[in-house]
Amino acid sequence: MGSRFMIALFMIIVPSKANGNDVKTIYTIGYSYSQYFPYEDNLSTDRMIRFSVRAARDAHILLAPSHDADEPVYEIVLGAHNNTDNHIRGRCPCQEAPNASVRTVNLLSSQEFRNFWVRIHTETTTGSSKTYVQVGLGDSDKPYHDWRDSRPLVPRYLSFRSALRTEWRYGFKDSNYDAGVSEDRRQTIVTPPGFGQYFALSDVVSHTVDGVTLYFTVRTSKELQVLLSPLVSTLGDIYLIGIHENGAYIRKRLLGEHKASYQQTRFLNERERLRFWIKLTTDGVIMLGKGGSLSPLVQWRDPNSISAQYLSFAMSQNTNEEFDPTIYADVQYGLGPDYSLSSQDCTPRWKESIGRLPSGAVRGGWFNQEEMYVCRAKHEGETVPGNYIVNKDKTGGCYISYNFSVLQKYEYEILTGCNMKWIPASLGYVPEGAIVGGFRKGKPKYYIVRVKHEKVLIIGKLQPDERIAHVPYNGQELPFTNYEVLVQKTKIETASIITGNKVVPFLGGSADINSDRTTSISSLQNKNERYSYV
Repeated sequence: MGSRFMIALFMIIVPSKANGNDVKTIYTIGYSYSQYFPYEDNLSTDRMIRFSVRAARDAHILLAPSHDADEPVYEIVLGAHNNTDNHIRGRCPCQEAPNASVRTVNLLSSQEFRNFWVRIHTETTTGSSKTYVQVGLGDSDKPYHDWRDSRPLVPRYLSFRSALRTEWRYGFKDSNYDAGVSEDRRQTIVTPPGFGQYFALSDVVSHTVDGVTLYFTVRTSKELQVLLSPLVSTLGDIYLIGIHENGAYIRKRLLGEHKASYQQTRFLNERERLRFWIKLTTDGVIMLGKGGSLSPLVQWRDPNSISAQYLSFAMSQNTNEEFDPTIYADVQYGLGPDYSLSSQDCTPRWKESIGRLPSGAVRGGWFNQEEMYVCRAKHEGETVPGNYIVNKDKTGGCYISYNFSVLQKYEYEILTGCNMKWIPASLGYVPEGAIVGGFRKGKPKYYIVRVKHEKVLIIGKLQPDERIAHVPYNGQELPFTNYEVLVQKTKIETASIITGNKVVPFLGGSADINSDRTTSISSLQNKNERYSYV
């Protein structure tokens, strides 16, 4: 989108340390299952796979005994036939006709998340038992669709795919859909079909002043490809890092030439996990390292660097070859410098930017399928948080609200960091660990909030002393008394945000989100439309 169009959009519609209980986020596009997650690790306390999905149609969930979708599996299809049907495929490869279907008009939505669950349920009576694959909606205990399997499978893996770009949140603890079931191991089995599953880079990298670093481990003897992309796509400029038995390489396009390469025999090992890291610096250098060494094995400076926001994995295989389930990699990702989740550096940092995003920017809002990121800009002696929106040419601007109007700023800072959460609050309350978004002359700081309004999730500012949040909408600065505040998920009383070479302290307050509210946002109350994580 051009800057002129984005101004019109806002005029018309208006726009640390890792811990347990993480809900996982994944983006999918394309008809292939190429990443498989441990089934047991993602079961809720009542042994359901609970998930939220935002999709126009055709969202597929796979429960499988192995990482081979061509073997007998369970597959559930939400919103099939242009969002008019629900399918269950049982004990058959996922390409075959469904075993059971029900009519479910407009089950999915591209504008908001819907909550679902899937479970394998066995009913035991005297001398016999019956096993069902069941699909349910939200906090309801009763399935709206089920199918009986006389010879039940035992799932070991979970996977997702979709016809169109779809966002999933999975691994919920219970029917509240607001917390994860267990510590997030960030583990996946990667297979060859292609790049169909993507992770938000901001959630899985360590953030430093000069860039972001992805730490991961690999167990395979085949070629693993790591994709870092500005979009949920393999098209156009991307970074592709290939790691194979005889070395590694870096490309800027999926099928492009090697920009840099490294050779070493027996570089991978299928018997043990090997440690790697990939770093993207703010001055356009991409590098690959191994183990605890700080020196890269291969690096390349991109004169026209891209803003990577998504991560994906796939195994390399010739397109004319049939799928081979013995070609796979066991990958752990989202780690820190000592290759554990607890060492991931999630410190919030504001990075100066003109016309582009730094890699690993913090997502906060959305309009249709477009992500909005957390930014802030100076105006009239104040620093005001707002929305950064990427244009079609991969540049963008920071949109803030000020003095009852919407302003586009071309010089701004973008927030980077991870391990963050949006906490519901109201009437000026600031939850513990809230991240400071800006400053005012002689007045309390601004905090970062978001509000769902007219099917747009908009980032804005909280003014605690005035007990109100403001967001840009329809060319105006609209007030809300109910909102969500961006916080670090670890409980901290004091912390710091690093901006450039300066360290700015910030304090977290306390919140009583049960206080009376004067303005209603119905989607915050509807269990089937909750949204909690970046």
